[in-house]
Amino acid sequence: MTFEVALKYVRENNIKATYIHNNSTISISAARRMINGDTTPHEDTKLALIEFVKSHIQSYNLENEEDFLDRVEEMVDENFEKLMQRKSFRRIIHIEALKIFIKAQAKGDTINVENLSEAIKDN
Repeated sequence: MTFEVALKYVRENNIKATYIHNNSTISISAARRMINGDTTPHEDTKLALIEFVKSHIQSYNLENEEDFLDRVEEMVDENFEKLMQRKSFRRIIHIEALKIFIKAQAKGDTINVENLSEAIKDN
């Protein structure tokens, strides 16, 4: 990870300077200056920010998996029409629908358009 990527992560996730200071070796003033783009930090400060972001991502992923999945689901709902314009997303939807049809056939059930939504809820 580069310093630029770490700084972008901090800005996009609205991480405050005090939080960075409390969870790293970076002073509050240095964190503020980095976030605001007021200075080019020393190399050790850049490395400290990179380590902070790596740690933050790891702990966030471990502690907030449900929140993350909720956010992804919300983003998909909000952008469904745009996503459906992408071939890769349509393929994913198609594959998932085929899985449901195959499972139903294996059970001896038949699925048509009318009961597809019920089959989706059951899977």
